Formats: sequence, structure tokens, C-alpha cells
Amino acid sequence: MLTFGLSYDVKPERQAEFEAVTAAAIKLMRNMKGHRETRLYQDVHRRNSYMIYSDWDTREDFVAFLKSPEFAQAQTAGRDMLESRPRHHVYERASFEM
Repeated sequence: MLTFGLSYDVKPERQAEFEAVTAAAIKLMRNMKGHRETRLYQDVHRRNSYMIYSDWDTREDFVAFLKSPEFAQAQTAGRDMLESRPRHHVYERASFEM
């Protein structure tokens, strides 16, 4: 399983719109092959800063979502809402025992 972290700084006046577009994208993800869970977080100190954590079975499953027409539509809709370029990171579970 891989987790993708997507960080966004949103123009303050566009936050509600960003949240609505993100909620629609998350609904689409639920039907995508390999999707496990996606959550949207908001920074407690910088309210216009968001992080999306998305869990997928494989990198290929996530890339397939990124190449989908649905994602392209959401990305186009959200582009004008951002203050800066989004930052994306890929994580996998550490292999130590607790």
C-alpha cells in the first residue's frame, strides 16, 4: 500500500470552493480500482493550507486515477483557487515492527 500526500495552499476567498471540488474528487476516487481511503486535512494555524492523504493499493492504481478524465476536470477547476504550486509526496509504511 502507498500513501500519497498532496499539499495545497488555497486563496483564502476560494476555500469553500476548493473544499467542494475536493469532496467531489474524493467521491470519484471511491470507485477507482485500488483506492482505499482519502482524507482532507486543514492546517490549524494556516486555515488556507490543506493536505490530502490518499491510500492506494499500488502506485499504478493511483497513476491511473491521475490520468483519468475526472481528475483532469477537478484539476482544471481547482487550478485558479491555489496560491502556489501543489506539493506531492509518496509514502509507504515503514518496515519495522512495533
